Amino acid sequence: MGFSEVLWASRRQWRIIVVAIALACAVAWLTTPTRSSIVQKQRQEISYHATNILVSDGSASESLDRLALLATAGDVPAGVRTALRIKPDPTSDPTVNANTGARHVNIGTTNVIVTPDKGAMSLRISATDRNSARAVAVANALAGRLALAAIKDEQDNWNAQYQALDQQRVTLRNTEQALANQLYNALTKNLPTVGTIDAQHQAVLRSLSDLQQRILQLESNRPSGSPIQTLEPAVPIKSVSTSGGLSTPNDPLTRLFLAALLGLALGIAISVFLNRNSEAVYGVPSVEAATLLPVISEVPYVNAIGKRRYDVLTHIVPASRVAEAYRGLRTTISLMWIANAGRDETGEADRELPDAPRVLMVASPGPSEGKSTTTANLAACYAETGRSVIVIDLDQRRQKLHRFVGAEVEPHLENSGTLHEPVVDFDALIQETMIPGVRFISSPARDAKPAEAVATAETIIELAREEADIVILDTPPLLLTNAAYDLMAAADALILLIRDGHTKRSAASRATQMLRRLDAPVLGVCVVGAVSTRRGYGYGYGYGYGYGYGYGEDEREETRKSRVAQPRRDVDGPMREDPA
Repeated sequence: MGFSEVLWASRRQWRIIVVAIALACAVAWLTTPTRSSIVQKQRQEISYHATNILVSDGSASESLDRLALLATAGDVPAGVRTALRIKPDPTSDPTVNANTGARHVNIGTTNVIVTPDKGAMSLRISATDRNSARAVAVANALAGRLALAAIKDEQDNWNAQYQALDQQRVTLRNTEQALANQLYNALTKNLPTVGTIDAQHQAVLRSLSDLQQRILQLESNRPSGSPIQTLEPAVPIKSVSTSGGLSTPNDPLTRLFLAALLGLALGIAISVFLNRNSEAVYGVPSVEAATLLPVISEVPYVNAIGKRRYDVLTHIVPASRVAEAYRGLRTTISLMWIANAGRDETGEADRELPDAPRVLMVASPGPSEGKSTTTANLAACYAETGRSVIVIDLDQRRQKLHRFVGAEVEPHLENSGTLHEPVVDFDALIQETMIPGVRFISSPARDAKPAEAVATAETIIELAREEADIVILDTPPLLLTNAAYDLMAAADALILLIRDGHTKRSAASRATQMLRRLDAPVLGVCVVGAVSTRRGYGYGYGYGYGYGYGYGEDEREETRKSRVAQPRRDVDGPMREDPA
């Protein structure tokens, strides 16, 4: 995709680009955050981390998992909520990470993560909140509550062990007392079971002694403090969360500028897409494929508004590129005329024929394709070489050639004779123009009957042929009226105009098919507003017809079925169909 294509698509679809920019700017303006929302968002993005590290006094590492469970469920987090006056959150069920063993719970708005480290025999309590004081308070309170819970847990465990041993001691003492009574009775009565009873009594005494030692050892290990202690109390650490993707600016002017750029890019993309997928021809290859005719000239695209669209650049700005393009078209017409029609039956050059057609017809498939502009500029090109030129406006429905050459729309071409023997007053019809060497004849009136208008036009063309070196005919569109076909026999050569990016492929194909069937003297195609020159020149053509016809329906299927072969030129005529 070249720059010229983007520029041309932007010119054609400028409304789409304007709408895209306007919509993008409107969305950017409507979605601009308010100052309060910006402040609130900034506050939401700022959070504080507070970490309290607890270390164990050497207890088994398996108890760390139990302490982590106590820190996230049960009385410990409930006590923290009560002490800090935090409302219970019914959705804050604790969760556990199976890989690390870390437990997660929400205490109000504070996010708490308790991570046991069995290697270091420590427990890390991390609290995250937007309020630094609340994060520190929750972390420290949770650590303190957990230390108290650990003390209570150790005390309850000691009490349970002591009670179990004491119960065993009571049982052994009762057994020992019973055996002592049995031994006394056996000794008194000199029973043979004295030895057995005495052995049992001694075994119970030994067990009782061992149990007493265990009780004394347990009493010496009575818990006096928490098995875990705070190694490092919590301190707030500020953290600013950032999104992983691109963020939109909050400044309104910046947002509007970026939105305008985005809308411009989107509008251009849509314009190029529509331009590429339209039915209009675009570029020389597309024109030649649709018409099966060679492109003999490319006229640059120029832009103009108002009265400037009627400027004849070849006369007003003779050194412009547009003027050079029309001069190139004039030269190509002469060369092709000499090559195709300027030879006799033996194939030798016919010296008696002029180096240019005497009557040149300018035609196009439809309206708004530059016929009047091309007619006026070609007339100026021929006039500057010293030839006398007459331009005839034959488009009675839309008469505007007079505006280009600086003449009057009246007097109209009228027939003072009969339909079969038309008579016109040539001297009364001919007008001088602002272009030296160029004269003008206006078209028949709009209300003139078509048959009479054609007969009168044929008469004036023959008279003009005798009065001027070259006569250029500005004809109505080929696909909208029949007048151009009726007058084709009066012309020596025909130039078909195709407006690049405007003329539809089906229209160009159908027009050339009609010309080919009539064996019209077509020299070639002139592309107006060519792709390769769409960079603009400040002012130029002003096209526009007011026809009320339904021009431009899709005729590709009909065109595909009726397309004929590429025409061939030879000495017998300017145009023939190639039987191959």
